[in-house]
Amino acid sequence: MTEVGRSSTLSLWDVFANIVPGIVLIIGLGLPFLPGPGGMDTLPLDLIELALIGVLAMVAGLALQGPAYFLEEAPKLLVKRNGTSATRVLERIRPISFQREFERLEEPSTPFEEQFWAFCASRFDLGNDFGNREHHWAQLWKLLLTHLESSPYTQTVRWRSMYSMARGLWVGFGVLLIYYLLLITYRPDPPIRMLTYVIIASGSLAVVFFAFKNWFKRLWFEFMILEFYLDEIRRLEARPSS
Repeated sequence: MTEVGRSSTLSLWDVFANIVPGIVLIIGLGLPFLPGPGGMDTLPLDLIELALIGVLAMVAGLALQGPAYFLEEAPKLLVKRNGTSATRVLERIRPISFQREFERLEEPSTPFEEQFWAFCASRFDLGNDFGNREHHWAQLWKLLLTHLESSPYTQTVRWRSMYSMARGLWVGFGVLLIYYLLLITYRPDPPIRMLTYVIIASGSLAVVFFAFKNWFKRLWFEFMILEFYLDEIRRLEARPSS
């Protein structure tokens, strides 16, 4: 795949990851106000309106990533601030993190792990004090991701986009759940039956996409490690023998 083709593919994955949650949020917000019994009738849309919805969906999808990131990091912040027994509980719900995944490889016990860390140290000039501070892991994550975006391997970026989409949908359905609960409580003469259905659906889908989010995140990190290793092997094999 050429550089232009690869960049186009990555851009499409990024758009897909953000526009899907945005479309779901916009449709969900407007669903109770559509005409017809229970608000379930469809409205004819022309191309201009569809384009406008697409732009708004992209903006909404990007906006969801902010609170999604905060919600994922909240348990981590609470772990740092609590020195009580609650810390052990918070550690269990702490989200999957790049640091935790890499700490499993920090003490090499297999040839793969030893070679992986040798590649990291050689490619990114890691110092002897690497891992002593938390920001070291964030730096390594950025270095690996940037490296792989210019490589022929794309599974890492695809799973990152799937994770971003699932994270956006998780927060989006959570927002819709709160929105529908407020409508059924405060809206005059609310469509009880329809709102009951969408409340159940929103809550259930929020739980489902929370699980998908964690699964996709773990796959993202696993492919990041594997594809970096494979790319370094590919580069070694491509070098002319002396």
